[in-house]
Order: sequence, then structure tokens, then C-alpha cells
Amino acid sequence: MTVIAIFAFFISFTGKSSAQYITHFDFEENTFGLYVAYINQQMVYHMGDFSDYGNGIWNNGKDRIHGAGLGFFFDGTFGAGIGLLWGSDIELFSSSNEPSGVGNTIEDQYSTYTEMAIGMPLHIQYKLPISDKIAIGTHLGPGFTWSILAGFTNDTEYDQVDILGVEGGIRVMNITFDAAIYMEWGNVRFDVMWSNGLVDYKRNPEVVDKTLRNKFMFSFSILG
Repeated sequence: MTVIAIFAFFISFTGKSSAQYITHFDFEENTFGLYVAYINQQMVYHMGDFSDYGNGIWNNGKDRIHGAGLGFFFDGTFGAGIGLLWGSDIELFSSSNEPSGVGNTIEDQYSTYTEMAIGMPLHIQYKLPISDKIAIGTHLGPGFTWSILAGFTNDTEYDQVDILGVEGGIRVMNITFDAAIYMEWGNVRFDVMWSNGLVDYKRNPEVVDKTLRNKFMFSFSILG
């Protein structure tokens, strides 16, 4: 009875049916946003029915490398909350290591890994208003990443090695399938996005059937 009373009060307070309540709020048909993001990436190694994870950079037991992004997006709504989201960002990753100075492995010789990339999502979006200022939603679709720099540096001897586009290194272009959820509150927005790699990095092909690169992103946006 208490639940029924609360529901009846909610309906009488809004003066509308629940369906009308969800659809009567007016959102801008086009939204522009600037965002900053925390991002991490990992390699997934598929060997038959078995999968393993690693950062793809150091053999130090850590399964991710961490970075940050700065970008913008547009979303346009066709109607009924359905629309498109697209944009671009620049992503920077850095990871450190303590080289031993002996041996010939990456871990022995280099202390810093740096990678820079440009990302571009092209997603279908659905937005559901909760109140005049609050909305939740989801967007999903392909994501494209172009790496423009990837390499190791030895800070002591100023030695550098580039692994962008080389065999066993970092591919210039990665394609992912992205899925995200978000919440808008006034002029701010929070997104959480998971990206599954679709492009084989061909790491250790004599042992590994397929190597994919996944990504996780949490972003904070200011809406215009």
C-alpha cells in the first residue's frame, strides 16, 4: 500500500502519465562537449580457448598502461532520444621502468615508454531525460585510433627506439567496438566507456592466435 501511495503521489505531482513525464522535456537537438579523460589500455592474447592479458609494453606483470585524453564531441538527436555522437581526442600514455643496465631486453635497457594517439568515435546514441536538467544514456559503435608516436627512451643515455608500425610493435591504426553509458547533469556530463579491439596486432604469431588491444575510458565533459 505504501508503494502504491507513493506512486499515486508522483503521478498527481507531475500531473502527467509516466510516459508523458519521460517525453515532455526539451533537449537541444545538437550538443557540443569538451572533455578530459582517464584512459587505460591492455593487450589480450588469444590462444585457442585460453586468453591472457598484458600491457603489451613491459614484461613486469602489470596488465595495463595508463594515460589521459583531451577532446571534443558533438551529438545530434534525430528524435525519440536517438541520434549520433562523433568527435575526436588526443590521447597520451606513459609508463616507467627501472632498467637493470645488463642484458638486451626492453626492460634491461629502457626506462620510459611514451605513446600519443588520435581517437575518433562514431556512435549511435540514445538519451533518456529524467528531469529538466538530468539525463542518462548510452552510445555504442566503432572507434578509430591512429597512433602518431610510440617508443622507448633511456633517460640516462638519451637513447630512443621507435616501435610505431614495426613488426611486433604498435599498429598505426586500431579499430575497436565501443560501448558507453553516461549521465548529464546541467552543463556537465560523465561517461564510462569500454572498447574491445578488433584488429590483430600479430604478437608472437607462433604462439598466440590473435592479439587485440582493449581500452577503458572515464571522461568528464563541459557541455555547450
